[in-house]
Amino acid sequence: MMNLLLIEDNQCDAMLIRRQLTKWLGDFHCVEIERLQQLHGQSLGDFDIVITDAHLPDADLPDIVAIFKTGKLNCPYIVTSGEVDSLSVSDLALPCHALVLKGEWQQLNNALLSLQLIN
Repeated sequence: MMNLLLIEDNQCDAMLIRRQLTKWLGDFHCVEIERLQQLHGQSLGDFDIVITDAHLPDADLPDIVAIFKTGKLNCPYIVTSGEVDSLSVSDLALPCHALVLKGEWQQLNNALLSLQLIN
């Protein structure tokens, strides 16, 4: 069973993402947090993938990516955003496995397919 970390501060967006993932993945285990500071209480080595919002109440994309660079999270991650225009050029240069617009489910599906997480 896939272990997923979902970092999303908007409950409606989180519910929509989980609903789409259920269609594609079937059963999966999801740990959901709303703020980057909540990572401190998690066992971070157990996730197969992270899906994270680019803008959280306590962090933006560079702060989030810094967590991956430290090696605390060693798995693929997908960044979601309501608008690509809300991300700066320097944000887009940060390494992530996919940048997906919220609600663009085919983009999310394609990202999961490219990471070989779904058939």
